[in-house]
Amino acid sequence: MKCDMSKEKLMDIITKASFAMDDVKLFLDTHPNCMEALEYYHKAKEMREEAWEMYTHNFGPLMSRSEER
Repeated sequence: MKCDMSKEKLMDIITKASFAMDDVKLFLDTHPNCMEALEYYHKAKEMREEAWEMYTHNFGPLMSRSEER
């Protein structure tokens, strides 16, 4: 899995996707039946997981949290 993105770009994607996931989880606490928000959460999670995999494969582990995904 060769990556054409820089270490910084992947970290930026991971950070932004993580923030989006946290933010939409708060929204879902008060709107649990909002399918649009749930779909957004899953897309952000998928984006973060892909970037996380690329990062760890090309640059090594980020931190011990990688086992918590």
